[in-house]
Amino acid sequence: PYLAQVWIEDAAENKLNGPLMVLPPVQRIESGGKSSVRIQALPELDKLPKDRESVFWFNLREIPPRSDKPNVLTLALQTRLKIFWRPASIAVDRKTDTVPGMDKVTLERSGNRYVVNNPTPYHLTFVDGRRSLNSKVIEGFEPVMVAPKSNVTLSLSADALGNAPVLSFVNDYGSLRLLPFQCAGTVCKAQSVVTPQ
Repeated sequence: PYLAQVWIEDAAENKLNGPLMVLPPVQRIESGGKSSVRIQALPELDKLPKDRESVFWFNLREIPPRSDKPNVLTLALQTRLKIFWRPASIAVDRKTDTVPGMDKVTLERSGNRYVVNNPTPYHLTFVDGRRSLNSKVIEGFEPVMVAPKSNVTLSLSADALGNAPVLSFVNDYGSLRLLPFQCAGTVCKAQSVVTPQ
């Protein structure tokens, strides 16, 4: 049997007692057994921003039984998943492939780096970069999540991404989409989202 411990953290990785709670917080799972947990919304959910998404971390730690045998390595595994809370005021049609406002995203050159500006109310996760739609993924790109109405500096140099950069992002369904940019001076504007082939 294993013990399973679950909890929710905020974006800064601080343990929370609300506005979301996981039930049960600790449970025993028998060998070969299955279990489920429930994420419960608390009244404090109404205090979250109504004009943008909020992000939380769901944590699951598996605690194995202690072995009585000598020279045994015991591993405790922990899984972390992001949970996004999207208020009704910015709900997206489920048939839509991407969130609204992707065409408003910009890259701004600052020295030899690009800064991604996200004016949307959604979290955007960029996982790789390319020099053009038909080029290969550039090695060394560090995936980054850009919070709503904020900006983040990319890890790759602006020279590596070139003057027609393309960033890959993850949509609501976990699929990759390409966001090409067209640059003029130090600002690059997003073009239409492309499905990779």
